Amino acid sequence: MKRAMLTASFLILTSATQAQSPVPVTVDNFGRAESDLYFGNGVKDAGGIGKLFHHREPMAIDKQGVIRFKQIGPVTPEVLQDKILPLARKLQG
Repeated sequence: MKRAMLTASFLILTSATQAQSPVPVTVDNFGRAESDLYFGNGVKDAGGIGKLFHHREPMAIDKQGVIRFKQIGPVTPEVLQDKILPLARKLQG
């Protein structure tokens, strides 16, 4: 039992060490490197694996990429009818 625990500990430590060694980014592994970067940043922002963190801010953007409206707080039916939908119609028209 003790030997199995030592072997398992060794395997976990060596795999963690290997995972952190730098790998040069090439055309062949760019997709993996980009995914690792974004996933790693998401884990850091959330404070660990298995935690939810999101930036949810409804906003209307016109054709020039300028933010025209930012809703702070919940989007209630009144806010949708009185603020968001009229602005969306105006920006589309």
